[in-house]
Amino acid sequence: MKTPQVTDLSDANAKDALVGVNAKTAANLGAGWWDRRMDVDGVSRGTKGRRRLLAAKDTPSFYHAMSRTVGGEIFFDDVEKEALKTLIWKLARFCKIRVLTYAVMGNHFHVLLEIPDKEKITEQFSGPEGEERLLTHVGCLYSKSAVASLRSELKRLREQGRHSDAAAIVDSIITRMADLSRYMKEVKERFTRWYNKRRGRKGTLWMDRFKSVIVGDGEALRTMALYIDLNPVRAEIVKDPADYRWCGWGEALSGSRRAKRGTCRIMECAVDSWEQGKPEARTNYKAALESILDGERINTPSGDASPTPVAKSSDRRPKTTAESKAKPSSELRSLLLHRVRYFTDGAVIGSKRFVESIFEANRKQFPEGRSYSSQPFRDTKEPTRRGKTGLHSLKDLRIDIYRQ
Repeated sequence: MKTPQVTDLSDANAKDALVGVNAKTAANLGAGWWDRRMDVDGVSRGTKGRRRLLAAKDTPSFYHAMSRTVGGEIFFDDVEKEALKTLIWKLARFCKIRVLTYAVMGNHFHVLLEIPDKEKITEQFSGPEGEERLLTHVGCLYSKSAVASLRSELKRLREQGRHSDAAAIVDSIITRMADLSRYMKEVKERFTRWYNKRRGRKGTLWMDRFKSVIVGDGEALRTMALYIDLNPVRAEIVKDPADYRWCGWGEALSGSRRAKRGTCRIMECAVDSWEQGKPEARTNYKAALESILDGERINTPSGDASPTPVAKSSDRRPKTTAESKAKPSSELRSLLLHRVRYFTDGAVIGSKRFVESIFEANRKQFPEGRSYSSQPFRDTKEPTRRGKTGLHSLKDLRIDIYRQ
C-alpha cells in the first residue's frame, strides 16, 4: 500500500524527520569506524554474483545505477524521497563522484554518475600535505568530533611506531572514493537505517544489490539523462519533469547550482556556464525534453495511446541549430516514453566502438567464442528487427525490450 504523501516539507514534523539525514556522522569509537570494509573486487561481503564490468582506465566514466525496494512494494512518501535525495548528493560529495541527474520515485531510484579516475583521486591526497587535505575532506561527511577522533588515532598509531596501521586507515578512506559499488552501498545502507528507524521496522529494504549500466558520452549520455528525468512522466505523476521535485531537471530549474552543473556536463557545456549567463545547456536540454513531450503521450508497446495527451505549445520560438542537434531521433523519442530494458539491463550503452571497447576490456568475464561484442538497439515496434537509433548495447535484447 502506498504511504500518504506529505506535500509540505516545511512542516515541523518533516524537518524533524530530516535532521538525522542532514546531520554529519558522529564518531563511533569502536575499532574501525572509518573503514567501510569490502572485498578487493568491489563486491561487499556477503554479496554473490559476478564482478561488475569496468570502464576504461585513466578517464572518467559514466554509469546509470538504479535500485528498487523489496518486491517494489515499499513506497516512499515525500519526506523519504527528500531524505534519499539528500543522501545521494551527500555521499557523492564525500566519494568524489559527480551526480549528473537522478530520479527518486516511490519505490526505486535512478542516478546518472560520473566516476573520476581512481588514481587521480589518490594523487590528491598524496605527498606531505595529502593527509591534512584528506582529513579536511572527511569533514564534509563526518562531524568535527569524528575527524578529531580520527586525527588522534592516526597520531597515536605513529607514536607507537605502527606506521603501516596508520597508512592502512588512510588507504581505507581513500578506497571509498571514486568507486560506484561503495557509493551505492553507502547510500542504500544509510537510507535503510534512517528509514527503518522512522518506520519502526527491521530488515532489508532493497530488493537486490543494484543494477548498473556503463554509458558512453555524447548522445548516449544525453539519452540516458532524458530517460532518467522522464521517470515521473512515464509514471504519470507529472506531465513535465520540470514539475517534479525529486529529479535532476526539476531541481536544476528550482535554482540548485549542483543540479545545474550536472545538466551542463550532460550537454557538454562548461560546468558553470549556467551561472555565467550562458544558457545553452538549459535551452538545449529543454528542447530535447520538449521534442519528446510534444509528441503523443505514453504509448504502450502495442501502440495504444494514453488518454492524457500532452498539448503542443503554439507560441514556442523556433529551435536553434544547437537545440535541434540535441534532440533525440524520432525512434529514440518513442523509446524514451516507455520503460525500456536497454537502459537498466543493457550492461553497456553507447556507440558501436564504445561498447566494443568495454567488451574487450572485460573479455575474461564472457564465454570464449562469443559471436558478438555489441548489438544495435532493436526496433521499438518490431523487436526482431534492428532499430535506427544509432545506439548499441552489450546485450542483445531480442525479446522483452519493454519492462512492464
